[in-house]
Amino acid sequence: MAIYQGITHSINSLVILILLTTAVVMDIIVSLASTIILISRMKLSSIPMILTTYIIVGLALSGLQTNNFLLHILLNMVSMYTLTIDVGSLIYQQGNLSIVTVVPVLLPIIVIAIVGLILVKKVPVSSIHVRG
Repeated sequence: MAIYQGITHSINSLVILILLTTAVVMDIIVSLASTIILISRMKLSSIPMILTTYIIVGLALSGLQTNNFLLHILLNMVSMYTLTIDVGSLIYQQGNLSIVTVVPVLLPIIVIAIVGLILVKKVPVSSIHVRG
């Protein structure tokens, strides 16, 4: 579908740059957030259930719109879908930035990055630590 749209319509390089930037930033953030699963002590059979539940809840929360400042920060900490949408809109609306639009996006990214970088050091990489 994307190839068809690229062939039949003009391609805006700014939009593609924004999409690629958002994708790279969110890949790093989601990878750091997923370190919580890597260090948790759970059985291998329960990981797909937890991930599926997270995906369903995240998709349900992605349609939630709130004007409450603290709830918006909490929503971005919990739902990577909402955070991705906010990062993309923050990059796209560079001329219309205020503290109300920047803090709910940057604070969760900073917290996730700090926690993720701390937890990455604790993730076992040897074959001795096999889940079972």
